[in-house]
Amino acid sequence: MHTSRCVLAIALCAAASLAHAGLPDSLSGAWYNPAQSGHGISIEFVGSSRAVVIWHVYDPEGRPLTLYLDGQVSGRAISGPVYAPAGMRFGDFDPATVSLPAWGSASLDFTACDAAQFAWQSNDPAYGQGRMPMVPLVARSPTCSLPPSNSLPAGLISGRSDSGQGNPAVLFQGIVDGEGRLWGIERSRNPGGESLVPGPAWLASTWPSVLRASPVAGAGVALDVQAVSFGAFAFSGQRFLSHEALAGSWVPIGEPLLTLGAVNGSTAQPQSWTLAAPAGVSLVAPLTLPALAGNWDVRLRAQFFALEFPLSIAADGSACLSFSGTGCDFSGRLEVGDGAIGLVDFELVDHTRPHLLPYRGRGWLADTASGRELVLVGDNGSVGLGLIARPR
Repeated sequence: MHTSRCVLAIALCAAASLAHAGLPDSLSGAWYNPAQSGHGISIEFVGSSRAVVIWHVYDPEGRPLTLYLDGQVSGRAISGPVYAPAGMRFGDFDPATVSLPAWGSASLDFTACDAAQFAWQSNDPAYGQGRMPMVPLVARSPTCSLPPSNSLPAGLISGRSDSGQGNPAVLFQGIVDGEGRLWGIERSRNPGGESLVPGPAWLASTWPSVLRASPVAGAGVALDVQAVSFGAFAFSGQRFLSHEALAGSWVPIGEPLLTLGAVNGSTAQPQSWTLAAPAGVSLVAPLTLPALAGNWDVRLRAQFFALEFPLSIAADGSACLSFSGTGCDFSGRLEVGDGAIGLVDFELVDHTRPHLLPYRGRGWLADTASGRELVLVGDNGSVGLGLIARPR
């Protein structure tokens, strides 16, 4: 009851959410079926992967009816349960009187920025099921673009870079979100063992990288992908602006494989990714904020050894990472708008360098052979952030 009732006020939270949704905000607003003018829907995007769709329609007796779709955004679609509010009286407006019984389910699939298909299935036989075309009441922005329809499927993914010339292979781990974007982090350089993220006392000349890759266009059965590889220097005592461009393709037939190579003079080594979790790693999904709340240890590399620093995550998702033990050197918040598929959204601010833009990205919680770990991968446009935390 209380969860459903939040749908009525969800638009009030939009400004405080972390934005990673694949569908553009310009799709918000009123849509209708030109052949049935007189009813329609209103769309409001909320946070990373959620949207509210309000359906202004009529019941079988011709009385006005307002329905609420509490939708999840995945690829080009919004889908989820539909509720039919009842109980509140005009002039009184007492929230305690509101009930939101489940009406059914619905989905809104965008075929273009100015065209969509709305489908519904009601629990009440009087409404039944059906579908209809929808167009915007007001023309959409000419800069609107939709994510490619054949995006990478969501879930854990593993990668490898073989540079040859006697150098060890570099192994990566990552996750694909609901919009087909890949967020990856270097985990080891065989046979050198685990790659540690540089910490405040780091002065060495090598570093792991993080990766953000996005689908940009379909090409037959393949998908063109562009990526940026960042040096993971967010927590280090030295700051290097290290980012390399890569591009490649995702081929979903045969043995699914994503290949990336250097472009535009980049010196980045080519990478290949397979749509499978690394051996011994399983994603925690569905994921809720209580699963993230608590005290964690973040292991960061110093000059000759590794140090552990405390990360605390509160029940509301607010986070604090401390290097000195007093106050927060990095603070921010985590959200689980895509918790159904095991994804975390985060934003962290570097208080030691307040002039820098916040770090934003995605992450996941996984069970591994060495225990549970939280992984966050992101950047601020020029510097990469990689964080691996384990319960204290």
